[in-house]
Amino acid sequence: MTQYTKKVVVGGSLVFVFTVLAAFFGYLIRLVIARNLNPVEFGLVYSIFATFGLFSIFQHLGLNEALVKYLAEFKVHRQLGKIKSAMVFTVVFQLATAFILAAVFWILAPWLAENYFRNQLAVGGVRLYALAIFLSPIENFFFSVFRGYQKPFWYSAANLARMVFIFVATIILLSFSKTITSPILAYVLVYSISFFVYLPYFFKKMFPQFFKIKLDKFNIIAKKLVLFGIPVIIASAASTVISYTDTVLITYFKTLNDVAIYSAAIPTAGLLWFFGSSLAIVLLPLSSEMWKRKHGHLLSEGINLLYKYGIIIVVPFVVLMAVFPELILRILFGAQYSAGATVLMILSVAALFFTIGQINIALLSGIGKPKINARIAIIAAISNFASNLVLIPLLGISGAATSTAIAFAIIGILGSIQLKKEIRFKFPVSAWIKTAICAALFLVVVLVMKNILSMGFVAKIIISLVIGLLVYGLLILATRTVSFEEIITIRQRIR
Repeated sequence: MTQYTKKVVVGGSLVFVFTVLAAFFGYLIRLVIARNLNPVEFGLVYSIFATFGLFSIFQHLGLNEALVKYLAEFKVHRQLGKIKSAMVFTVVFQLATAFILAAVFWILAPWLAENYFRNQLAVGGVRLYALAIFLSPIENFFFSVFRGYQKPFWYSAANLARMVFIFVATIILLSFSKTITSPILAYVLVYSISFFVYLPYFFKKMFPQFFKIKLDKFNIIAKKLVLFGIPVIIASAASTVISYTDTVLITYFKTLNDVAIYSAAIPTAGLLWFFGSSLAIVLLPLSSEMWKRKHGHLLSEGINLLYKYGIIIVVPFVVLMAVFPELILRILFGAQYSAGATVLMILSVAALFFTIGQINIALLSGIGKPKINARIAIIAAISNFASNLVLIPLLGISGAATSTAIAFAIIGILGSIQLKKEIRFKFPVSAWIKTAICAALFLVVVLVMKNILSMGFVAKIIISLVIGLLVYGLLILATRTVSFEEIITIRQRIR
C-alpha cells in the first residue's frame, strides 16, 4: 500500500500543482484574447473551439485511454514488442482520422460561417483550426505515453509548457494582428513544435530500444485497443456532448455575446475541476497495475480515502466561488462578463459531483470496466442534450449551466453505485457531513473577517481567505474528520 499511496499523493500533487499553473496561463490566454478582441470575436473563437471539440471523438476514437491502460499493463512484464505495437497502431490510426476530420471542416468552412456561426470571419478561423486538429494526434500520443509509463511529472510539465507557449505566442501574434486567426495560429504552432520537442526525449529516455524491438502480435494488440476503445469512445462521445453541446447550442439559440460570457464563467468554474482531473490522470494507470497484480483490497481502502479527502480539499473553494461569483468574474474578466455569475455559482456546486465522478471513471477504466463508464456517460449525455434543448431557450446561459450540473450529478452518483458493485468499500458519509459543517463555519469566518478588517480591498480578501482556511483546517482536525494518526500514517507512506 505504501508505494501506491506515494504514487497517488506525490503524483496527484504534482499533476494538480502543474495543472493549476497551466490553468492560470489558460486564464491569461482568455484574458489576453478578451482584451484584444471585441466580445463577438471572443465568442467566435471559443465557439470554433467548442465545435471542433464536439467532433474530436471521431479523431481519437478512445485510443488514448486504451493506450494508457495497456502501456501500464505491458510494462508490468516488460512486453516491449506489445508496447511498440500499441504505440504504432495508435499514432497511425489517429493521424488518419484527424486528416479526414480536418478535410471535412476545411471544405465545410464557408457553409458553417454562413449558416451556423453567422459570421464570415469564421471561414479563416475554421480552416486554420482544422490544421491544428490534423497535427494534434502527435502531442496526444506523447501525453498518453507519459501517463501510461506513470510519469506524472513529465505529463503535467508538458501540459504547463504547452499553455505557457500558447500564452506567449498569442500575445506576440495579437500584437501584429488583432484578429481571430492570431490565437488560433498559436495552437497550430504548439502542435507543430511538440513533435520536435518530445520525439528526442521519447527515443532517448522513454523507449531507446524502439527501432530494435519488433512488433509483437500487432493485429491482436490493435484489436485489444479498439475493443477497449469502443466503450471509451462511447463514454468520450457522451462526455464531449456534455462539454461542448452547451456552447454549440448557445451559439445556435442565442448570440456570440452570450457565448463570450459563458466562455468566461466555464473556465472559472473549471478551476475547481482540476483536482478531480489530476487524480484521474494518476489513478487510471495505477489502478490498472494494482488490478493486474490482484491488489483489490488495497483499492478498496484507497477509494474511501479518495472520496473523503477529495471532498475535504474541494469544498471550501466551492463555497467561495458559489458565494462570490459576480465579484470573481468582475475581477478576472471585467464588468461586462459579470452577467455569468449565476452560471459560475451553479457550476461551482457541480464540482463536488465532478470530483467523485472523475475518481470513479478512472478506477472503472483501470479495472477493465469501460463499458460501465460508457453506459453512465450515455445516460448523462442524453439528459444533458435534452435539458439544454429545453433550458437554453428558456433560461439562456443559466439553463446551460444547470444542464451541465445535472449531468455531473448523474455521473458522480451512478458511477459510485457501479463502482461499489465491483469493489467493496464504504462511503465516508460521516466525514462528508462533518466537512459540510466545517465549510459553513469557514464561510462565516470569511464574511466576518471581510467586514471587520479595515485595509485595502485585495489585502482584505487575501487575509480573510487565509484565516478562513486556517480555521477550516483546525475544524477538520477538531471534529476528527481527519485524525492526526491518519495524517502521520499517510506521511510515513509517502516518505
